[in-house]
Amino acid sequence: MKKIYGIFVCNNLKNVINLDQDLYEAMNKKLKNFYIIDLSLLYGFKTEKINQLFKVFRPRSYNELDNFLTRNKSIIFNHVSRHLKYLKFFIFIRKYKIILLELIRGNSIQLNEVYYKKGNFIFLLKIKIRRAIYKLLTVFNFINNYDCLFISTKNVKKYYHNYRDILLNKIFCTNRFFKHKKIIIMNDKIYDLSKNKKKNQKYIIYIDTPLSKIDYIPEKDMPDEVSKKKFYNLLTLHLDKLSKIFRKKIVICLHPKTNFKDVRKYFKKYICKKYQIWEYIDKSFLVTCIASTAVAYAIYNKKKILIFNSKYLNKFHLYRSEILAKNYKIISLKVEERKFENLNVKRINANKPYNILLKNIMLKKNNSGVKEIINNIKKY
Repeated sequence: MKKIYGIFVCNNLKNVINLDQDLYEAMNKKLKNFYIIDLSLLYGFKTEKINQLFKVFRPRSYNELDNFLTRNKSIIFNHVSRHLKYLKFFIFIRKYKIILLELIRGNSIQLNEVYYKKGNFIFLLKIKIRRAIYKLLTVFNFINNYDCLFISTKNVKKYYHNYRDILLNKIFCTNRFFKHKKIIIMNDKIYDLSKNKKKNQKYIIYIDTPLSKIDYIPEKDMPDEVSKKKFYNLLTLHLDKLSKIFRKKIVICLHPKTNFKDVRKYFKKYICKKYQIWEYIDKSFLVTCIASTAVAYAIYNKKKILIFNSKYLNKFHLYRSEILAKNYKIISLKVEERKFENLNVKRINANKPYNILLKNIMLKKNNSGVKEIINNIKKY
């Protein structure tokens, strides 16, 4: 039986690869038989083209997936979420020799979780029901728990291996009350991405946040088309002013989920790039955004950061903007304010956010997260 390594993914393949491309490229290079197992066709999603570097297997039926998994011992990072519509998949893979792994390698700045708990009762109830169903199916051995979680956030065991589950495992002499049998805390990906990179201060960049509707956020909490237009018009005025003051070009780092057609009219005079955010943070004099988890990379590299917020963003995005500024002591500016008199970009303190970040995530010197992951999965 051949041993293979790879990832399960169901949709948004390009985005999934982009999030941890350095890891998958290293696995593809150092491990034999690395596959992207793309389940898009099983669920009616469009397939996406990716780097030809990777071998991609796209089963058209569960019979094809069965033939593939039966022939191999598989060590797989799973990116298929535990939603009810994918329940058949999790029950199906129960019978195969699969080492199932989960990866949370860059979740250092969390912006949404607390918002979910604020008055979004129906959404929270759905999550709890879904989790309870998967928990019961795991406990009664209808689906597998994960063999290992690789995560870069500190102090996570009290959440993933909580006292209640530890007690239940002892009472019933099992480990099935855990979602993950084992947890390995490794260096955050911003360490690997920053290593040996040339830094300069050539650009002012804006990290894009999609303002389109989100299924799990109430529509009343999101900006409507009129508000979006007002926000973008004011935002571009500020970007133009910053460009003029500091004589730097503006680069818009588009979010992977942003459709450029939707924002072209606002950003047409700027350089717009997608899937190149780390490169342009490295080249930045100033990083601006509404709110983005990618800011962790800018903080780690001690870049100057400015957060934009606005009443036009409405509750959800305004909350994310304010919580990021508050938690990491980053200067924020309302786009409605036309004057920069109180803003001295050159004196922005990059050390405060950096020190806060180090308290939350694992960043040991000379310790590559990619190497640690590969060394551990070779042991299976």
